[in-house]
Amino acid sequence: MADKDLSLKEYLADASVFADIINLAFSRYHFVIDPKDLREMDSVQVMATPLKQPVAREGGGKKTVGYRQRTHDVLKNIVFVEDGKQKEMLLGIEGQSKRSRFMPLRMWQYEDHAMAWAMRRRGMRKRDKHPLPGILNVVLYMLPGKWPGATRLSDLQQRPKGRIATRMNDVRMNVLTVEEISRHDIDSFFSEIGVVANAIVYADNPQKLWRILAKSKKAKKLSVQTVGIINEYTNLGMEVKEDEEHVNMCNAKEFWMKEGEKKGEKKGESKGEKKGMKKGIKQGIQKGIDAMIASLQEMNITFEEIVGQLQKRFQLSRREAMRQVQKTMV
Repeated sequence: MADKDLSLKEYLADASVFADIINLAFSRYHFVIDPKDLREMDSVQVMATPLKQPVAREGGGKKTVGYRQRTHDVLKNIVFVEDGKQKEMLLGIEGQSKRSRFMPLRMWQYEDHAMAWAMRRRGMRKRDKHPLPGILNVVLYMLPGKWPGATRLSDLQQRPKGRIATRMNDVRMNVLTVEEISRHDIDSFFSEIGVVANAIVYADNPQKLWRILAKSKKAKKLSVQTVGIINEYTNLGMEVKEDEEHVNMCNAKEFWMKEGEKKGEKKGESKGEKKGMKKGIKQGIQKGIDAMIASLQEMNITFEEIVGQLQKRFQLSRREAMRQVQKTMV
């Protein structure tokens, strides 16, 4: 498992993050859980499936029994009382940062293995009438936009037309995207998942991201783990000092100014490259200066700070830098 996937798995395992994702995915069905009610489970142990597969040996290849691990990223269970009866549910989350064509089939396999594990755990026999736990799976899509793949097993199959198709089993996959999460109030969550979602969705628009985070209490005291996930899934490159336990994303003025500089510089370079002439380069640099000033003004950076950044980035004299800023204020 790649470091990026491992970091996401550890982040999703946090009870508050896990509860927020489950609640948002199923709140329309009046299914809401509290992080304190969740119980930790070892998804690797649950999904370890015995099978026969060839294993290379020094003395020659022979078939032997091995284990293939088909695991949720995170699996937890919850016990609750309904209609005077105690019930159990297994809850699984699978994080995805790329399209997987056979994702509905994978989630079906996860449910199948979870049910088999539940039977083994209880030592159930054919005549045992004790019910199995229910199970809910969610795929969390960690990129902006809609989930690009299939959401039902039937989407992957060739099925006959007519009523006979209604007799064929189907599997529906539950999907939650960071874009859906970003539409909700950041401070309404147990965890900081709302900050993560907005950072991913608006990573290419730092000015809008800054305006959203400036209204949030959670963004003013982010955990180092949250900042790490943001850095893994975006190009924002937030810096964390060694002795820091929390980061105030709203007050990272230098970071947001650098983002404005990068945007302006990129526009300037792009314009200059397209023209390929001295005049084009000059126009491109001016575009870059204008874009940088607009970005920093939008973030309420002071006049003096903007002048200083222009001098530093474009090697302008103080007089010329002041003229450029004043020109936009007319």
